[in-house]
Amino acid sequence: MSFTRTTALRLSGLRIGPRSRVMGALRITGPCNPRDLFSIGTDTLVTGPLHVDLGAEVRIGNRVYIGHDVAILTINHEIGPAEQRCGSHVPEPITIQDGVWIGARASILPGVTVGRGAVVAAGAVVTRDVAANRLVGGVPARVLRELDPG
Repeated sequence: MSFTRTTALRLSGLRIGPRSRVMGALRITGPCNPRDLFSIGTDTLVTGPLHVDLGAEVRIGNRVYIGHDVAILTINHEIGPAEQRCGSHVPEPITIQDGVWIGARASILPGVTVGRGAVVAAGAVVTRDVAANRLVGGVPARVLRELDPG
């Protein structure tokens, strides 16, 4: 089934690299065209469901593993006046570099880059960039330890 789903997503115009698989639902919302702003590299596994709120670029690298119920959110909002606190959209891109592992139910917020070889623990809320080869976890996510770069 995952090969059928991945093939259908490719046929719809999404850029998904060779040997990558999307095993569960991929829900893309937001105002932008996914064919222009969303890509998945080579040898990447998305267990799904994955929710991507696409207001800016989302680039997922090679050999990335994404767990169940992950949210990748590119749109934030300004705080508005008392009559309507949810103000204007502020879209910011997200980059997930090669070799990253994102645990189940993690959320990646606007403007974040997750560095090469990093691990995002299950349930983490990533509000700022994650350096390469770091394990982050918590709400908001913080560095739990450095990982071997080799």
